[in-house]
Amino acid sequence: MTDANTEDTRSVQDVHVARHDWEEDDSLGATVVTAVAAVRTLEPRAVDALNETVDPDALNAIFADSYGGTSREGATLSFRLSGCDVTVHGDGRVVVRTPDDG
Repeated sequence: MTDANTEDTRSVQDVHVARHDWEEDDSLGATVVTAVAAVRTLEPRAVDALNETVDPDALNAIFADSYGGTSREGATLSFRLSGCDVTVHGDGRVVVRTPDDG
């Protein structure tokens, strides 16, 4: 039973969930880079350039409210950045998972 608890703890440590605040001035891309940096224990400037993986303007456009004002809350986009799997959710969650090395 101890092994299962240890395994659960390890998997929790391999996932980081950040929340993007749509009302703040920081871009969604900045939130993504900061979340990846936290998982990788790096300075944000040491994370691979986001624009080499995803166009930051397109990232913002995907999750922007529609022309009618409807939110994109149900939208998701997944990609890899600095060796991490990143999933951005329309509700502002940015989920970063490290690769399973085991």
